Formats: sequence, structure tokens, C-alpha cells
Amino acid sequence: GVLPVYGGTDASAYNYDSLANTEDGSCQYCDLSNSNWISQNTVNNCNGVIVTSASSSNGPISYLWNDGSTQYFNWNLCTGLYIVSITDAVGCNITDTIIIGTLPVLGCTDPAACNYDANANTDDGSCLSTYGCTDPTQFNYDATATCDDGSCIPYIYGCTDPSANNYDASATQDDGLCTYSTTCAEDPITGLFIDGIIDDRVNANFDNMNTYDANGTQVCRVDQIRIQYRPVGTSAWSAKNIASPTGYNSSGICNSTQNTMKPIRSLTLGTTYEWRVKVWYCSGGNGGWVDGANFTTADECPNVGNLSVYGANPTKATFNWDASNGAYEFARIKMRVDSISNATGSDWFLVGGAGVSYGTFTKNKNGLTPGETYRGQARTWCDPNGGAYNSLSWTSLVTWTQPTNRLEGGTAIDNLDVYPNPSRDVFNITFTSEIIQNLSVRVMNAIGEEIMIEELQKFVGEYTKQVNLGDNAKGVYFLEIETSNGIMNKKLILH
Repeated sequence: GVLPVYGGTDASAYNYDSLANTEDGSCQYCDLSNSNWISQNTVNNCNGVIVTSASSSNGPISYLWNDGSTQYFNWNLCTGLYIVSITDAVGCNITDTIIIGTLPVLGCTDPAACNYDANANTDDGSCLSTYGCTDPTQFNYDATATCDDGSCIPYIYGCTDPSANNYDASATQDDGLCTYSTTCAEDPITGLFIDGIIDDRVNANFDNMNTYDANGTQVCRVDQIRIQYRPVGTSAWSAKNIASPTGYNSSGICNSTQNTMKPIRSLTLGTTYEWRVKVWYCSGGNGGWVDGANFTTADECPNVGNLSVYGANPTKATFNWDASNGAYEFARIKMRVDSISNATGSDWFLVGGAGVSYGTFTKNKNGLTPGETYRGQARTWCDPNGGAYNSLSWTSLVTWTQPTNRLEGGTAIDNLDVYPNPSRDVFNITFTSEIIQNLSVRVMNAIGEEIMIEELQKFVGEYTKQVNLGDNAKGVYFLEIETSNGIMNKKLILH
């Protein structure tokens, strides 16, 4: 048989003997009294006091707080959560949790946020405030929205093409069932406006009235566009046509004019015009006349005033003018030898390149022939890019004769020498001034452009200079020495 093993056989006893098979009445039980054994004083600036009182029939009691204190009284506790474990001599234990003050409750504390938590007392940064439609099954779903604002719009299926017969303005999603007319409605022309306005011309603009169905088949085919215009207050219309109205020919071909602009030229300056446009279709009808907004042409570009020219020295002419006629963008000056018979355009040459900007009212031309008679004219442009907006004509001709006072040496400078001449690059220039005088020493190309200039103030004595023309094109150049008594020239040949 089995021999009895005496001991406490109640597993709830703290001295339970797992080897015993016969109860001997020795079981002992934990008897920690915990009725009102924890009291909590008011917390004020970390001066909370927690008093515990407990007893056990098993002997002395020990205390262990989660802040490490083993005191019966745990003083100076701040707001927070605390745990105390009470154990008697035989190991019986009870644990309790004490809350001092108000613990933080995390959540969104912004009442304007869509996830506001009325129970939260500490904001955790989770507030959501981007409003929109958050339902991905709706037409206006906003993937960036975090808060639904009730604006969701369901998909409405229908024809969304405004050019279709069954266009549905309320549809948000095309259903692929649009239908189209196969007959041209021959609508009036649209989109009329004028631009490019200058003194005697404008551009008339309008929409392209050729139309096509969803399959690319042309429905309306434009045959002709006619533009009529006249000064306001007059009765006679002038006209411009785009294509000629013929309808379909014997081969079944008709115009399909794609133009959307027509220049109108030879208008009267500073005049207000009215205009209208009609479109004819290959189907045989037309859209009737459509009036455009009135437009006013610009006044004439003012030409230069009081153009004059004189020979500043035997090889240089100076042009002068003013803005007495009004402002402009730039002026061009042209000139030629006066005595040329049957002159052509190539006999004229420009002074000052492509133009002289407004605000400058003088220009020099070098490299002219002493004693020669020239003629010149000027014209202005009111468009900085040139083009057609310019004064209506060139100014009246001005003529002048270059002076001929030239020095042969001996009266102002002596011993003028240039060597080597011809040269491949460097020319040595020497001369002597016997008197104190102001001199200008220039080297110019064949069209009068200055390559080198040196001003000598109150010069006397021997002059020596090297001029290197090696970077210039081969050809003829001119040395010009100007004194108060006249000009001295010498030809330089660069080869």
C-alpha cells in the first residue's frame, strides 16, 4: 500500500506541501489585513504623504515602493502612479497601486480637429485637420484629406463632351455614349479680335470654324472667310477675303480654310474703324455677319526734325537733328555721293549702322573724300525691332561738300614718315611738330571706322609710334593727322 505522508495538503496555504498525501492540520494561511490600509493625503508641490497600515498574524511586515523606498510612510511623492508591495514574515504578499494627482491622458486636444478627444488632457500631436472627401469610391476623393467634410460627390455617368448632341453638364464621368451631328450647323464665326496695330495696318483674328466629330471625321468645312472694314462714320466697306467661295466642285472637293488671321493693310493713320466677318461653309450656307470691336490705328511714327550736316573736317561729316516732331525708337541715316547718275540702292550707305537710338541726336561719318559733294536723308522707326512701323518717308535731302584744306607738310608738322609701307602687321609712324599744338592721330579702315585714335594735347617735338594692324583684314587703311590748321592723310597698305 501507500504509506501516509503527513503535511499541509491545501494548495491555498502558504505552507502547502506538495509531497504530503495526508492532511495533518498544519496548514497556515496569509492573513494580511488590507481594509483601508492605504490613505492618500492631498498632493501639493510634491508633498504628498501616503500612510500604510497593515498587520499579519505571521509576524512583522516589510514595505517596498516602486520608487525604491522601504519606509512605512512614503513622503514627498509628486503627482504620478506608485505601486507598493507589502510582505509579512512568511512571505505572504499584497500589492496595490496608488495614483497621486491627475495622470496625463494622451490624445488630440484641439476641438477644431476631426479626431478631437474630449477625454485627453495632453496633446500627442495626432490631430487631423485636412478636410475633404475621404471616400475613395467618390468622384472627388481627395487622397490628401484626413477629415471628411461631407463634400463627397458620387460619380454621375453621362456624356461629358460639350460638342456632343447629348452632352450632360451634370455628368462627372464619361459613359462613352456621346453622339454627334453629321450635319454642319453653319454657326456664325467666333473669337473676333484685332492685334498688331500700327499706323497703317492691323491683324484681324478669329476662330477656326472647321469642326470634327469624335472619330476625326470633318463635319463643318470652311469654304471662305470675308472681312469688311471701314472708318466709323463712312458708308463704303473695304474687304479682304480668305479663299474663294466655290462650294464642292465636280470632283467633290471644297476649300477647308484653316486660317485664323488676316492682315489688313493700307489703313488711314489715327483712324477708328468698324469691322465685321462672315464665314461660308462648303455645305452651302453661311453664318451671317458678326461684328468685331472697333479699333483705332496709330498715328504716324514722328520723323526726325531739322536734319542738317556739315563737313567737320575734310574726311568727316557730322549729322545733327532734333525730336521736335515727337519721340521714336531709333533713326537711320543714309547717304551717297551726290553726283552719281542713275543711282541704285547699292550706291547708298548707312551712317551709324542699323540705327541711332532716340535720345542721341548727332552722328559722325568718317572716311569721306575731301571736296566731294554728298547727299543724305533720315527716317525713324517706332518699333524697337524695326519692322513696318516707321515714318512714312525719308526726310528731304540735305547736301553738303566736304572741305579741302589739307596740309602738305612744313606749316604744322614736318618729316612725316610711315614705314614699312606696305606692311604685314606693324607700321612705324614718325613726324615732328615745330610748334606747340593739339593733334589727333587716327587710323581708319576703308569705310571710315576708327581702328586707332590718339589725342595729343599741347604737343611739340618728335612723335614716334608703332601701330599693329596684324589682327585686321588685309587691305587699304588711312592715317589721318588733324591739326588746328587742317588734315594730313597717308595711305597704309596691309598685305
